Amino acid sequence: MNSKTSLQILRQTYTGSVFNTVIPRNTDLRDAHFNKRDIFSFYSKSTAALAYNKLIGELFQI
Repeated sequence: MNSKTSLQILRQTYTGSVFNTVIPRNTDLRDAHFNKRDIFSFYSKSTAALAYNKLIGELFQI
């Protein structure tokens, strides 16, 4: 099962309880962790950092 299928199953099972934002897996997250930094201070314009910002907005409905 791939992650797209897993997400689809989660959204069908937990309708309305799964956020819309998807955090992509990429090397920026790994590199930030390796350098003991958060993704925002490591590379704030990475797709992961932008996705986390979007998730924060979705979480707090800003």
